[in-house]
Amino acid sequence: MKERVLEAEVYVSQNSGTIEVHPEVSFRAMKDGMLEFPKKTWNGQMERRALLAGQGIEIPDQLEDGGSVPADDLLDAAVRDLEREAVG
Repeated sequence: MKERVLEAEVYVSQNSGTIEVHPEVSFRAMKDGMLEFPKKTWNGQMERRALLAGQGIEIPDQLEDGGSVPADDLLDAAVRDLEREAVG
């Protein structure tokens, strides 16, 4: 993990427009409170899908690539898109 943090620090120092995001913080902000379920559980994933749907992002039930992307990573990527839009 330390190596990844150091990689990120180098990248950020070379790219002034970089914005750090925290998907779970964004999900909590959408809910205006704590989430009920951990993100790696079925209920947690459904909770996050519902929050995204409320923001106009619908996650399909099936993905073209056969769903090989871990569900929590997909949800994190979707909320990052919202964060990017909010920042501009």
